[in-house]
Amino acid sequence: MAVLVAAVAIVISLYHVPGKHQAYIDMIRVHMWFVTYWVGLGVLSSVGLGTGLHTFLLYLGPHIASVTMAAYECNSLNFPKPPYPDEIICPEVVDPKFIPSLWNIMGKVRVEAFLWGAGTALGELPPYFMAKAARLSGYDPDDAEDLQEFEELKKKREQGADLNFLDRAKLNMERLVER
Repeated sequence: MAVLVAAVAIVISLYHVPGKHQAYIDMIRVHMWFVTYWVGLGVLSSVGLGTGLHTFLLYLGPHIASVTMAAYECNSLNFPKPPYPDEIICPEVVDPKFIPSLWNIMGKVRVEAFLWGAGTALGELPPYFMAKAARLSGYDPDDAEDLQEFEELKKKREQGADLNFLDRAKLNMERLVER
């Protein structure tokens, strides 16, 4: 714990003390904001805030589309690396190494897509651990109702009653889960 406190104190002092290192501090700050932005959008996409819109449709998809359109408009992918400025500025000289293709465009947006995906995976962890804890606790208020419903379905099947597709699917799923 003392090492963590010392590291935080050093970082804070480096951030506030003027000097030649400020250029590196600014670069790190910009990149950390970039990472936080895309990972945060990924987390928001999996947490579900009730908006009904997925952050891929709102942020990552349009970003990929803008990079793709700019690549074909400029006939090059030789514009700045992430984090991009507000505008994508076409290079004056077209380098043949940066000709737009599907593979090159995927390479250009891979960092943003990976960070967004990592955030989505991180956002899935809290519900997973909550569900796991609930399962391990053994308490399920719906158990009695579900058990009664399946007992009735089993009786119907044993009596030779004609079950509809949904009831047969429920029984098959129950049998599959019990294995």
